[in-house]
Amino acid sequence: MTLASAPFPSFRHAARALAAFGAPFLLAACVQGPAAPTPAPHLVSAGERIAQQQCGECHAIGPAQASPLADAPSFASLRPHYSRADMALALRERMTHIHPRMPRLRLEEDEVDRFLDYWQSLGPGPSAARGSRV
Repeated sequence: MTLASAPFPSFRHAARALAAFGAPFLLAACVQGPAAPTPAPHLVSAGERIAQQQCGECHAIGPAQASPLADAPSFASLRPHYSRADMALALRERMTHIHPRMPRLRLEEDEVDRFLDYWQSLGPGPSAARGSRV
């Protein structure tokens, strides 16, 4: 039996509508998009410099460092809890509300982007199951 000879006209119309309009959405739902692009090394290096200048007085910036301020968590310990988007929000709007002892950061948008490139390079962020802190 072909679509044209289907016994019920409504079935033919539904099948055509699905083929014409639904198939692309079904395909899109089944195909997982690409992972977030890895930032270029020079952008990561620029972000590391910004992180060191803005945060290194208290926090350990590198993965194998100890924080200069004993109660300031290292970036390596924070990264699993803050996605790139979470950290962007914290940097732009909420960092002093979350941690009142922290000095207010004054970063230009391009500096925030470079910082986030470095942040992303520190490893995977929070899993969907664990959630995040922000």
